[in-house]
Amino acid sequence: MSIICHNYVIEGQFDKDDLFEFAEHRASRLNLRGQFRPAHAGLIEIDLEGYEELLDMFEMAMWLGPRHALITSIESTQIPVFSSPKTGFLYS
Repeated sequence: MSIICHNYVIEGQFDKDDLFEFAEHRASRLNLRGQFRPAHAGLIEIDLEGYEELLDMFEMAMWLGPRHALITSIESTQIPVFSSPKTGFLYS
């Protein structure tokens, strides 16, 4: 298994703060690290780094979303690994 990085563009009807909290909790449980970026209402971007199988599990969890969220689309694109020494999450 090798470390890879994916960019997720998630669209739907959700509260941005609830979705960030949900995503951060799931990513932490899966030992992923990354960066969250709100794009506009109903769309956020997340770059996550970790093992491919764990990233797949994260994507499945995001489809379920937090309570009262309706996720309509998730686009996942592999991007270069950012290999930052930091752990956890950055918000921009």
